[in-house]
Formats: sequence, C-alpha cells, structure tokens
Amino acid sequence: MTDELSRWQDLVSEMHAAVWEEAPLHELTLGVIDHLGDGRTAAHGPWSAQECQSVLIPWCEAGWIEVIADVEPPWSLASAEWRPRATRQGEFLTLSTDDAAALLNDAARWVLGTADGHAMLSPTHEGQAHEYPEWLELAAKANDSA
Repeated sequence: MTDELSRWQDLVSEMHAAVWEEAPLHELTLGVIDHLGDGRTAAHGPWSAQECQSVLIPWCEAGWIEVIADVEPPWSLASAEWRPRATRQGEFLTLSTDDAAALLNDAARWVLGTADGHAMLSPTHEGQAHEYPEWLELAAKANDSA
C-alpha cells in the first residue's frame, strides 16, 4: 500500500469516526493522536480542509450525513445566518440540506468560537443503514470521478 493510499484511507476512517462522534467542524482538520498504551501513539492527520471536504461532501450529497448544532450552546456564540432555518430536534438544531452543503463547501467558516465552527457532523437515518465499507466505497467513487 502506498503512503498516499494509506493516508487517504486513514482520512476516510477518521472522517467516518468524526460523523459518528458528532465532531464539530473546527476540529476536522486538526487530526487525532491515539494513545495506545506503554507510551505508544498513532497519529492521524492533520488534513487540509479540501481533503476533509473530498470525503464529507459526497456523503452529504448522498444524504448520509447532516450538520447539527446545540439549541443552547454552553458558550456564547454569535448567531449564524442558518439558525432561523434549522429544524429543532430535541436538544439539537438540524441545518437544512442547503445550509449544511453550503457550510461544508466553505471551510473558511469552520472557525473555533463561531456557530459555524461549532456545528457538528451527524449520521442521518439513511447513513446509519450503511456499513463502513459502503462509506469508503462512496468516498472512493466520488474521488475517482473528481
């Protein structure tokens, strides 16, 4: 396996985990360090916003992910322009499909301390119906056609 293929598979794996963990957008490019015990670690990323988008946008277009936000964030954030159009579901707001796509397409908005940056990824019911190999295949198809 080439280093480039290994990096891409790691990106897809970590973006998939970010969806299931409902990670905020401002964290996506940072990468992750796994602590394996006995002082051993495994580094994942960091990735460029464009790399993250290459995986997330096809999943969004397929209806497998959505973008959510806290109804009442525990910190003070300026209101986002999408907030009035979002649908409340319990403790979360779900951005409209158009607003989610616009936010995912504009990584300059994924800034810590902003409502956009604190918006979180989440799997949809449709996305939950698919196993990880299908998520990987969808990302691969989208990147092969790019």
